[in-house]
Amino acid sequence: MSNRALMVFIAFLGAIFWAALIALMNLKPPTMPNRGLFLAILGMAVLCTTAPLSYALHARLAASLGRSGDLGRALRQGFLAAALVSTLMALRFLYILTPFSGVVLGCIVLLVEVLFSLRRD
Repeated sequence: MSNRALMVFIAFLGAIFWAALIALMNLKPPTMPNRGLFLAILGMAVLCTTAPLSYALHARLAASLGRSGDLGRALRQGFLAAALVSTLMALRFLYILTPFSGVVLGCIVLLVEVLFSLRRD
């Protein structure tokens, strides 16, 4: 299976996860187990949405890293975005999210990605 077909499949999964997230929010009360399920589905939805976008953006603007390198970069960036969004939402659920902590966590994720990209060169 080519990378492009895999990214289309992952984007399709992303649409399914977004639909599941909407259904969960409308059908279930916000109890603690449902919040954990919400965070898991949200993370998967962001991962499956961000990875194809990252792959398409890098296919146009960045130098190719090879077949597996391009796929790995897209999945890594999708995972970092999903981890950031899930962490921020978990902090929001606990009422301890502040603008400062959000900016600091965003900068940490950005620095991790920069370190990965520098290591690759």
